[in-house]
Amino acid sequence: MILWAFSAASSIPVPPPTSTPCSSGYITWYSSCYKLVSEPKTWEEAQQACVKEGGNLASVDMSYDQAFISAAVQQGKTDAWIGLRRLAGSDSYKWSDGWPVFFTHWGPGEPTNHEGEGCVSMHAPSHFIQGTWNDTACAAAKPYICKITKGKQLQMPVSNLYAEKPPSTPAPGDGKCSLGWWSYGRYCYYAYNGKVGYSWPEARHICQEVNGGELASIHSRAEVEFIRNINYTKYHNVWIGLTRDHGWGWTDLTSLGFTNWAPGEPNEAFHDGDVGKENCVEMYHDGTWNDNNCVQKRGFVCRHRQYIY
Repeated sequence: MILWAFSAASSIPVPPPTSTPCSSGYITWYSSCYKLVSEPKTWEEAQQACVKEGGNLASVDMSYDQAFISAAVQQGKTDAWIGLRRLAGSDSYKWSDGWPVFFTHWGPGEPTNHEGEGCVSMHAPSHFIQGTWNDTACAAAKPYICKITKGKQLQMPVSNLYAEKPPSTPAPGDGKCSLGWWSYGRYCYYAYNGKVGYSWPEARHICQEVNGGELASIHSRAEVEFIRNINYTKYHNVWIGLTRDHGWGWTDLTSLGFTNWAPGEPNEAFHDGDVGKENCVEMYHDGTWNDNNCVQKRGFVCRHRQYIY
């Protein structure tokens, strides 16, 4: 039996309609199709059932995926399996679809990593722990959530879609970063986390003249989550280096091969009292992007190549 329970909370943005509907029983959220199945199975049985339909037990790559899946699970009465499982002989976890673990939402005291546990479920409604994750016995029977990630073959039926390839974690570079900067791959990142906001031009000037870099360009979902995490105070959304001139482009002149717009964006809106259009891009706390007026006061993220000493 399939639970049609994906009426996400009103605070969660509804993604734009897709030109390729999911197969029967699935519903679209961003670039993936999801199905909550109420028939209890063990973690392994649930994973195999999802694989037969061209997917996997659901991975949760971002905070907005967590909000959507949690809203679905709260419609049920019991916990539901997701695709996270502890590697044998290790305290490390991995998603069944091969994606790196960018995001977690463990409940209090979890994971316990007790012997005999190692598969992860999401808690059903509770006063304190609903939507949080728990490592538990893989042989327990629970409802489960399947996920099919849509690839580039958008005219293919969902069961035949090429899954989006999981990103590899970039190899660490040979250089070093200054104090206060975060190293990721071959680059150094600085996230301004103060209470006073800056306009986009002011933020770019600070990156260039003070920090010796540029407003950050972003090229993968892994990088989105990395930057989301180093913006730890969440006082502001943060300016990134994407701007509209004759078309969207990064200020560091790297290629625009990846975007992560929020639903309905970019919308090039005007604001009452503001001068000019929304020609600069900010990142929301959930990692999605919004075009906004460049004079708005925000935090920012800088990036430059590692120093070779």
